[in-house]
Amino acid sequence: MHIFWLLLAFALCTPALARGYEGSASGQVASAPPSAPPSAPAAAVPPAGLTPAAQSVWRLADQGDAMAQHALARLYEQGDGMARDEGTAAVWYRQAAQQGLAEAQTRLGMMYRAGRGVARNDREAAIWLQKAAGQGVVSAQSHLGFMYRTGRGVTQDNQAAFHWLRQAAEQGDANAQHNLGTLYANGQGIPQDYVLAYLWFSLAADQGSPVAPQQLEWLTTRMSSAQIDNAHRLAREWAVQRVDR
Repeated sequence: MHIFWLLLAFALCTPALARGYEGSASGQVASAPPSAPPSAPAAAVPPAGLTPAAQSVWRLADQGDAMAQHALARLYEQGDGMARDEGTAAVWYRQAAQQGLAEAQTRLGMMYRAGRGVARNDREAAIWLQKAAGQGVVSAQSHLGFMYRTGRGVTQDNQAAFHWLRQAAEQGDANAQHNLGTLYANGQGIPQDYVLAYLWFSLAADQGSPVAPQQLEWLTTRMSSAQIDNAHRLAREWAVQRVDR
């Protein structure tokens, strides 16, 4: 009995199916004929003007490799193996940064800060530097701390500035050491402490900071000999600790 009803249903539906393929005669939309199997996509071709080595990096970057994207961005930024193109560099940095590569996040943030390859945008710079700083990139921590200290691209926040500057300063970043010394000298976000200010200014000066020596001269007029001696002692201890790490 079930077979009888199935055969009957098929017989009734067959004319309707035939009319469906006719389309215009019945007012129905005609079904599309079977399509040919899709062909394989064409292989990506690197832009003209790249050296063979740069072409190899480009192919890896085009396949989504974050490290290759970062490397290719550096090549474009520096004009190494290709014509220098900071706009294209920013494009590749962004692709790597969006995959979480801290070095690319740092470079992209710095390009936004300087307006190189992209329109200058301190807020966008802070977003990318924050991501990189959270992953421990010292230069990102230093720049982000300065932005919090000056209120560039972020709400001015001396405590946030101290947080990031101290992390970078303790890892030997001269700019962070100078800016951290400024916070201590002025008592911004932390209690004023000329000894610690002198410590960080002296460490920055030892690394060639052009402005730290002037800050040290200013401090010596406000500190006792005992305070200066204490600051020198702290600087020596800090240097020993750095060597032991």
